[in-house]
Amino acid sequence: MTPEWMAYTFAISCLLSAGGLAVERACRLRRWRSRWIWALALATPFLLPLAPSLQDSWSERPPATPVIAEPVTAANPATVASDAARGQIAHHIYRAAASPGVAWLLAFSWIAGSALLSLGLAISWLRLRHKSASWTPRDLDGTPVLVSADIGPAVIGVLQPRIVVPAWLFAADAQTRRLTLAHESEHVRARDPLLLLAGTLAVVLLPWNLPLWWQWRRLRFAIEIDCDTRVLASGGVADLEYAEALLTVAERSSGVPLAAAAMCEPASTLEKRIALFLLDRGVRQHAVAVTLLIAGIAVAAAATQIDAPAVFDAEARQRVVDRALGSVLLEAINDGDHDTAVALIDAGADVDYVQLGDGSPLIAAARRGDSSLAQLLLKHGAQADIPVRGDGSPLIAASLLGNLGIVTTLVERGADVNGFVLGDETPLINAARAGHLDVVRYLVANGADVNLAVPADDGPAPEIRSPLGEALKHGHAPVAEYLRAQGAAR
Repeated sequence: MTPEWMAYTFAISCLLSAGGLAVERACRLRRWRSRWIWALALATPFLLPLAPSLQDSWSERPPATPVIAEPVTAANPATVASDAARGQIAHHIYRAAASPGVAWLLAFSWIAGSALLSLGLAISWLRLRHKSASWTPRDLDGTPVLVSADIGPAVIGVLQPRIVVPAWLFAADAQTRRLTLAHESEHVRARDPLLLLAGTLAVVLLPWNLPLWWQWRRLRFAIEIDCDTRVLASGGVADLEYAEALLTVAERSSGVPLAAAAMCEPASTLEKRIALFLLDRGVRQHAVAVTLLIAGIAVAAAATQIDAPAVFDAEARQRVVDRALGSVLLEAINDGDHDTAVALIDAGADVDYVQLGDGSPLIAAARRGDSSLAQLLLKHGAQADIPVRGDGSPLIAASLLGNLGIVTTLVERGADVNGFVLGDETPLINAARAGHLDVVRYLVANGADVNLAVPADDGPAPEIRSPLGEALKHGHAPVAEYLRAQGAAR
């Protein structure tokens, strides 16, 4: 489950990052608050997987209708070869990603990463706590502050946030002091330290999710932009005056604790902040904002369409259980354990489970000549014509074995008498090769093409095999005579 859950959260985080960036830019053009975008993006990987469970608890959902795939006729050899190759690659990738060793390694790395980040946060908090013991409480222009030698301006604390300013601010001009205090007071009123802490915890819990780290940086930047917007909207200050105050603070910038809201930022970030609130917002920018908003919401909505891992979805959990039982079912049939196979089928095992090298349950039953088990599998929805490269199909397996009863059952259930699987040819070729005249007669009577010749493999110059050629090659004269009588020419 660890690889699936990690892939799921990474995928939705990527989509939310793209959608969030578009919506954020739309908000910038309209001077709307944007920190909520990244707060929601950081929370979604934790909340979205719970949606199916919440929906189940709020309303009784109708039972899911089982979806049974259409029988695969595989009339085109090239298509079958391509599909089989893709299926084989996907199978190996899935087996590698879902192996216990990989899952254990990912889980260990996940826990270790979270533990290291938690340790780093704890150390930073202890250092800050140690430094804060030397800070002096004072009053700056009517606002209670803590004065430090090398920290701030910033807001520290979550439940009881306090403004921390460096000692040099007391000697600054009145306007710089006023705007600095206004900025940090807005952080306190908006509970920005709490929001930053929540975003930091999201990164700590999913340290391997790189999009979350980027979202955290965007959240921190959005918090400062929103704070700038609130200060400017309060009146009494011009844009250029506020920009000058930001630059003055940046020139004397002191240290800022991790995950603390602070007026001082790196030069590149500060330049972007100033450019945003000095931006001329005309009609064209409004039209662009609407376009970006629609695009961003559409991309973010796509994230909600990704299926959550099975651990959160009752139906998906059941599918995983059924598939696991399907693996056991296939093993039981191959081992000849009829009673266990019947019990597993009745328990809801995946009757179409495919394991390369072993085939499907129906192929295995046909290969063993277990007619009653084959009929039970079909009764429970098994595909009568599922092709598996290297294992053929149920009808190919039954034809090679010469079990006319299973062959008849499969054809009556819609199995294609001319179905081709690369490397396993067709039912008629297999019956002719094994010399089963009764099966050959039945297949021809039900539409099998006596002149259908197919490649033996996907090599550059494959051998072309036909029913008559295989009968002659293996010395089955009665079969060859019958095929000629039916018009076989090669």
